[in-house]
Amino acid sequence: MTYSYAYSYARIERLHYHSYLTYYIFRRSKCFGDRFIGVLSDFLESKLNVSNIKNLMRDVIHSSLILHDIGKAYKGYQRVVHELYGEASFGYHEILSSIITYSYLRSYVTTRIRALNIDGDVKKRLRDYLTLPASIAVLMHHEALRNYVDILTKLRYEVSKFLRVVVKEGFIEGEVLLIDRILESLGIKDVKLSDVINQLISRGFQRRYDGIREYFMIYSRNPDVEYLATNITAAIQLCDRLAASITRGGLNRSLRRLEHEFINYCLSPGDASINEFLTRIGDEAARELRNIISK
Repeated sequence: MTYSYAYSYARIERLHYHSYLTYYIFRRSKCFGDRFIGVLSDFLESKLNVSNIKNLMRDVIHSSLILHDIGKAYKGYQRVVHELYGEASFGYHEILSSIITYSYLRSYVTTRIRALNIDGDVKKRLRDYLTLPASIAVLMHHEALRNYVDILTKLRYEVSKFLRVVVKEGFIEGEVLLIDRILESLGIKDVKLSDVINQLISRGFQRRYDGIREYFMIYSRNPDVEYLATNITAAIQLCDRLAASITRGGLNRSLRRLEHEFINYCLSPGDASINEFLTRIGDEAARELRNIISK
């Protein structure tokens, strides 16, 4: 099992391609993209009296879009998908994705804000206000705007049992490396996704899950975190649904070529950027994808 699938029926949607397409739709959208990032970064700058965090906000949101389904790379899900006529439900994948996203972003943001000339308490709040809303959004992207505290409380024991199995089986290494490659191509290089997942496996997903639950409980009534989380949830949910509808609606020849070119891009050596990849996918495929997104 080299690749993972984001959708089990007919096995037509590879996970890394769906992850990239979700990000690409966000980037190209007139409603989201830089405009959306600017609104949220301006909001956070005014709340914490900090400046010049737009690039960091951009990396956080882009990471959450790319990682929103990373939990589906769990071997237990993909074993069912790869079986003949297998139909995986991917139950709890949002929780897995949220744990991984939180761990990845916490490490990434901590590294990036180290050099900022601001008070230590403000640094902590900035780290939490960037990390928690994105992680909550990943957790909630299939649950609309339901109460995530209730979800985490009611599923506590079921999830604990599930996480013990996840640690034993692990993740599809090839898929994790491809998604790592996407993050690197976007300039998000300070943390390796593969290292984050390996640490979670070695130290235990349960320990991190308990910590996330505690943080979520503390910040559950914080209106600023709620504002950020609600907006990021909406962005992930809408872009995710559109990405899925494009692929699951039946790929034509141009979009199928886009997928093949994207896989080749992920596997290519060097530091090629996303823009360089986009110039290689062919005018026809790019134009068709843009037309679909703009409708």
